[in-house]
Amino acid sequence: ERMVLIKEYRLLLPFTLEQYKRAQLYMTARASEEESLKGNGESVEVLKNEPYDDGKTSGVFTHKMLHIGSRLPSWLQVVIPGLDKLKLSEQSWNAYPYQRTVYRSDYFGDRFHQEITTIHAADRGTQDNIHGLSEEELRMREVEYIDIAQNDLDPSRYSAEHDPTLGNQAFTAIPNARSNI
Repeated sequence: ERMVLIKEYRLLLPFTLEQYKRAQLYMTARASEEESLKGNGESVEVLKNEPYDDGKTSGVFTHKMLHIGSRLPSWLQVVIPGLDKLKLSEQSWNAYPYQRTVYRSDYFGDRFHQEITTIHAADRGTQDNIHGLSEEELRMREVEYIDIAQNDLDPSRYSAEHDPTLGNQAFTAIPNARSNI
């Protein structure tokens, strides 16, 4: 039997959707660049990056292979032989403000499948059924609110460069031109 978990995260952002979109593009490109510069054998292999139109949405489809095996704890790599070669397939349909991402692994076969559906909305997380879930799915769903501007982050992991409350250029067109949505 398949285990299904429906978890809905409602992120409250201290900036507009347009500012978020710009920041997301910037941070995605930056993260990819940083990963490619590490030279540790880990990589993100882009297999496809092309426009799509399925009749309901249109945007950019990407298919990536994430080589993540050596990031796993060494004790786990010893316990499960071959895990150091673990790869995840990531397929993503980005039609902002809608995005769907599916992760699969050949190593785990049908036992592992993760699907993430994202809808960006200009509200404070007040839409009760933004994903159009069935009554059964609504009963299974867990909702968690996350306010990134009020998050208590471990000081050792804090970086002012990535703090969206400081008006960084990645997040805003004009410094400090943030707004609550």
